[in-house]
Amino acid sequence: GSGPWIVSPLGGHPNAIVANTGNTPTTIEFQVLDLPTNWSTDGRMKVVLGVGEAMGVPIEIVPDGDWDGSEESVRILAIDSRGNQREVSLEVQLRTHSWGVSPYLFAYDGDDSPILIHGSSEDSVLVDDVSGEVLEWSVMGWMLPSGSSANGSLNVDGDTDLGYSITVSNTEERNAICSLSSDFKDVRGWCSISNGSSTFDFQILLIGDDGLVLDSIFDSLSENETGQSINLSGSGWNPEPGERSVSIRLLDGKGSLVASMERSYDVRRSDWNVGIAVVELVGEGSNQKVNIATKRLNENLLEDADCTITMSAEGYYSEHLIDMTQAFVPAPKFDRPDVEDGVELIVTIGCYFPWDVDSNPGDDEVRIVLSGGSALEDKFDEFGTGLIVAILVVGVYLGVSWIASNRREGKRLMALAQAAIDEKMEENMPKMAVDSVEAREEEEGMDEEEAGDDEVEFVQQEESEEGDEYDHRLRRLLDR
Repeated sequence: GSGPWIVSPLGGHPNAIVANTGNTPTTIEFQVLDLPTNWSTDGRMKVVLGVGEAMGVPIEIVPDGDWDGSEESVRILAIDSRGNQREVSLEVQLRTHSWGVSPYLFAYDGDDSPILIHGSSEDSVLVDDVSGEVLEWSVMGWMLPSGSSANGSLNVDGDTDLGYSITVSNTEERNAICSLSSDFKDVRGWCSISNGSSTFDFQILLIGDDGLVLDSIFDSLSENETGQSINLSGSGWNPEPGERSVSIRLLDGKGSLVASMERSYDVRRSDWNVGIAVVELVGEGSNQKVNIATKRLNENLLEDADCTITMSAEGYYSEHLIDMTQAFVPAPKFDRPDVEDGVELIVTIGCYFPWDVDSNPGDDEVRIVLSGGSALEDKFDEFGTGLIVAILVVGVYLGVSWIASNRREGKRLMALAQAAIDEKMEENMPKMAVDSVEAREEEEGMDEEEAGDDEVEFVQQEESEEGDEYDHRLRRLLDR
């Protein structure tokens, strides 16, 4: 590194370079030391460098918003895959503008190098002290002309001077294109290189996002030779679940980047499971709980997973975080939703990406119809049933009492009638004897008169008064 590390309130990249001087690709890991409190870092903390490749340190620091620009210094530590270390200490200075990309730049002869400056806009004025030209603005940023390799400085709006280092390659550029397959289970990359008028030495690296080189090729193309579909395989890549990326990079013999591509993959595992065993309603009324017993398989894989249980019904939804890796199988209890009985409650369990697909999706949902939610209504139902039973009992009692009373009254009337008959018969006993003799004589005379007639006429006397049997007998006796 050289010069101070200039930062603005938006951050800033250092004027520092890292290079691979070995004969094999290597992974470089960065650490920023002595960073002040409330400051942060941004960028890639791990990169892979091909043989002979050099690049600017791809890290920027963002200062605390309350920093007044007082003196600060930080250290950058670089460690390669073999444990070799290099360290540089840089003084940090506050400016209005700062580098939005690494100030270590690369370009082919005759090409412009796009750059970004924090704190600038398309209305800003940037002057290059090497060429004396005013930089032009484009959709890619500011375009720095490249005539030859040099160390220079840019003046931004007459306020800030920002140093840079640019490397210009005079090697004939070959057109090339690289691509990656879309399936992370079988990652493959390939590059195609066009022909040229001179020999072209190259290296192709297939790199995982963990900084490991999955595959590499070192080769050379002669004059007018074309490289068609030079293939690399990432069959040994075994990434952890999550959003992962793989990149392919084509470098020339001097380590300059010719072509590259990066693709992101959603990586999942399905050799695990979480589910719902049973859902029960416990208690009644306002104290009722929803008891959810869960089940799990290979839960040790879910150490960093965010899993939830959701309950939904008409007009109701709730979501609850649950730790499926705890010692005992979770069986949480939640308050019963404030909805009416008879409504269907849907209970689901699941985890967020990358743990959103398990081995058995069929046990992730259980449905239950709510009941017993109002203890007061249950009491009213019990009271109503008891009231009906009481009314029936009282009705039966009154009916039986009425029947018994009528039977007693009938017996009393019968007794009165019998007593009256007996009394009347005692008073009329002599008279009835005389009347009986006279009646027999009259009947004998009538029989003699009627004996001579050929026809016999029967006359039925109608009852003159209405009444039951007892009243009729009583009246007839009393009339005598």
